[in-house]
Amino acid sequence: MARDYKVHEGSLHDRFQRSHKKIQLIGGGYGNGKTTAAVIKGLTLAREYPGCNGLVARATYPKLKATIRKEFVNWCPASWIARDVDSKDNLIELLNGSVINFSHIQQSGKQHESTTSNLLSATYDWIIIDQIEDPEIVEKDFNDLLGRLRGQTVYQGDDETMPTSGPRWMIAMCNPTRGWVFRKLVKPLKDREIGIRNPDLLVDEKSQEPIIELFEGSTYDNAANLPADFITTLESSYKGQMRSRFLLGEWGAYEGLVYPQYSVETNVIKYEVMLGYYDTLTAMGIIPTI
Repeated sequence: MARDYKVHEGSLHDRFQRSHKKIQLIGGGYGNGKTTAAVIKGLTLAREYPGCNGLVARATYPKLKATIRKEFVNWCPASWIARDVDSKDNLIELLNGSVINFSHIQQSGKQHESTTSNLLSATYDWIIIDQIEDPEIVEKDFNDLLGRLRGQTVYQGDDETMPTSGPRWMIAMCNPTRGWVFRKLVKPLKDREIGIRNPDLLVDEKSQEPIIELFEGSTYDNAANLPADFITTLESSYKGQMRSRFLLGEWGAYEGLVYPQYSVETNVIKYEVMLGYYDTLTAMGIIPTI
């Protein structure tokens, strides 16, 4: 890459770069390096699937231009580029035939409904969505874009564990925010960790294994790459749940919004425990009633 990208084994970035899940969600605190991690992964896919068609999207064009598009240009080696991002087509075309498209999701005048009509005329091998929790992006946008992952570009790398074509991956970045991303993507995974069956969990129909993986880390995880006063300023400004969410990157901060003393670990009974207790009662001749 154009700059050094070094990760420690077992770190947030290392685990994310190794993931082969269909949907890869990387979140956490401000400045924890999730955008850079996604850019590196996108560039790696563009290199190892020559001729692939990738999409990099954000809610609005100003946000796209100011953040992840600029990051892609900074990290993409100039020697790879055949046609630059400044072209009228708003894309990077690489010498190996791969194309990285940059587009916004929100349509002018459209709010709180389907907004991806400008992206639904193409087939993609991989998609990256920056700040998927932005209010302009709704759940239907996510589902519509999943339907565009139909690319079959052949893999040319040397990792035998990689998909032989595609790879047809969705990569999304986010900060802990209450909304559909938390309810539909994050909470089902959190529930699974403590033994709760959530019907919203995205699973493979045959194996029943999740097709989604969550990677999260705090701002402190990327402290070596941040100005010292960035963290101290956040520590001075953010207290309580704000600190838990945007510095520590904890989605669990939402559990106590109504009842501060509430905790999933303390107040929710695991499915297996509940079923075992029911079996014990019925074996004793006791029929539970509501």
